[in-house]
Amino acid sequence: MIFETFSANPKLRRYKKIPSLQYYLIVSQYEFLVEIYSRVDDSTSWLYDVYEDQNDIINFPKLDLNLCLSDIYEGIKMREEDKEKDEDYILKD
Repeated sequence: MIFETFSANPKLRRYKKIPSLQYYLIVSQYEFLVEIYSRVDDSTSWLYDVYEDQNDIINFPKLDLNLCLSDIYEGIKMREEDKEKDEDYILKD
């Protein structure tokens, strides 16, 4: 299985150099899936979390904000054929 790591993604590497950036979200257009990178304090270290349930709550403590996945996807209908497109990009063993 191949998956992209934080350090291997050029866009993420560039963004993580921005000192004021605290959160970086990747939102799937095909399924309920949000990946979030959160800066640890003022360091160069980042935490990684994945949210996949439409009832999950994403907490952004540095912004004093909580966001439900269902709010991100409000008004969006997930189609099975779109999910299959997303799975086409995953290489399996």
